[in-house]
Amino acid sequence: IKNVLRGLQRRELDLRPRDLLYLLKDAWPMAMTGYWRYARNQLYIPKNMPLSLNIWTEQVPQWKNHIALSDRLDAMGSPKTRILWHADEGDERAFRACLKRLGPYWERAGLAQACPVRWSAEALDPALSVAAGAEDLGHPSGTTRMGRDKKASVVDLDLACHHIANGWIASASVFPTMGSANPTYTIIQIALRAADSIAARLVA
Repeated sequence: IKNVLRGLQRRELDLRPRDLLYLLKDAWPMAMTGYWRYARNQLYIPKNMPLSLNIWTEQVPQWKNHIALSDRLDAMGSPKTRILWHADEGDERAFRACLKRLGPYWERAGLAQACPVRWSAEALDPALSVAAGAEDLGHPSGTTRMGRDKKASVVDLDLACHHIANGWIASASVFPTMGSANPTYTIIQIALRAADSIAARLVA
């Protein structure tokens, strides 16, 4: 569908045989999707569609989790970055705390009747590690951390660099800690804060 729509936007119809086969194969689900969306104002979820329940937690900052330079070079001859990351006992406690509250809530809310949860072996057995199977998200942060202590941070509370004059940083790298969700709006707010700081210094 994406290929067809993009072709129509370019005012050309690039419909390959494979795309046509997929459209014919999925005609019924697409028709049901349109019906549920526009006639019932709901999302269409087929009965055989698998659903997963994931737990996202904020990781406790660890010095051993960091970004370093790799021995491998990119196309421009610069070292590539290497992310060194792993979960520890603090992350395991965070996952267990979520599981402890999520299970009873699922039952109290009546969700178990409509959608019973088949917990993983790690979730059911405290002897196993939930954190060991955790995945890191694509939002590395904290490499130029914000803080008052110049020895433990790179920028101050106004995003100005401690040791580089007229230098500001406005990105996820200044986060003292990192949440589990997308950081876009937080970065926008940080950029506005940095802009206000720069404007105030120019006025002064």
